[in-house]
Amino acid sequence: MASFNQVNGIHQHVDSALLTGVLKTELAFDGYVIADWEGIESSTTPGAAGDYSPGLVTGISSKEAIRNSINAGLDMAMVPQSAEAFVSNMKELVASGEISEERVKDATRRILRAKIRAGRIDNPNGPSAYVGVTSNIGSAAHRQLAREAVQKSLVILKNKKVLPLATNDKIFVTGSHANNTGLQCGAWTQGWQGTLEDVPGATSIQAGFDEVAKGTRVATAEEAGTIVYVIGEVPYAEWFGDYRGDDFNNKIITKKERTDMSFNSTDEYIAQIKEWQKAGHKVAVVFITGRPLPITSLINVADAFVVAWLPGSEGAGVADVLFGKVKPTGKLPHTWPKDAKQIPINVGDGKKGLYPYGFGLTY
Repeated sequence: MASFNQVNGIHQHVDSALLTGVLKTELAFDGYVIADWEGIESSTTPGAAGDYSPGLVTGISSKEAIRNSINAGLDMAMVPQSAEAFVSNMKELVASGEISEERVKDATRRILRAKIRAGRIDNPNGPSAYVGVTSNIGSAAHRQLAREAVQKSLVILKNKKVLPLATNDKIFVTGSHANNTGLQCGAWTQGWQGTLEDVPGATSIQAGFDEVAKGTRVATAEEAGTIVYVIGEVPYAEWFGDYRGDDFNNKIITKKERTDMSFNSTDEYIAQIKEWQKAGHKVAVVFITGRPLPITSLINVADAFVVAWLPGSEGAGVADVLFGKVKPTGKLPHTWPKDAKQIPINVGDGKKGLYPYGFGLTY
């Protein structure tokens, strides 16, 4: 898929040097290249398709953008808002010779080749192994692999003699994300921006505790020795999770209202943790997130802090690691920032984050 960004000032939907020169010629890629959502139109003027990329090509028409992108090597258009105009313009461009018939045939061959390889010519719905009642999607083998991915991806940032949890301890599992599989799945699950509701068939983190260490979970904090506080972000995708310079201010976009909910204001979480600690409880925070966030004050107050990222359907994988059934091996794939002012932060830029790239505790 062509992207919305630019390389050397050239929008990637019209970059023939990369799409045809490097990808198709130098690398001998014989599949097809598809546009991103209204990406052809976005190459005409800033803001045309959601203002994904500043400083886009200006002063050209939609028809010119179609000509430029197809000739650059784009084989399939994604034009949900301009399909009729695209078809009309394509016919005119081919009739006038501005797009050659050979270019159209090349694109067609690439698309058909991919369909043949995928078995879609004889079976448009896909191979029988992946459709209908015989489907192995969601099978025990698939879910075990997904659970292993959760086990290996968890990163322990902090542990003051809390983890691994003891199976003879009494543990209170609570928090907004403890028993909500929609929140732990993130975006592109049952919808573009995900769902705030449960995902059918998925295992929540709370249910995972019951599966991995049956009998350890109690109903109230008062009964517990250790509290596992599962909190985090709401699902988001694409630009709803983008860094926006000074606008970022450590804010998180909520799904329904699309308004800002600042995770910088972690006072309520910190107050709750301190209240539990004052009552004699140890508190392990399990954080559900799609990215490192500047939440230093929250990490500092917790007795243990575990980044579970987005464990998807396999909440039991989180319990596997917390109880030491599986040794934690996950490492940070990105430097963890101290505060919002450090963003963007990358290896080699001279900024010292709260935790470095590759950090991760074990036991």
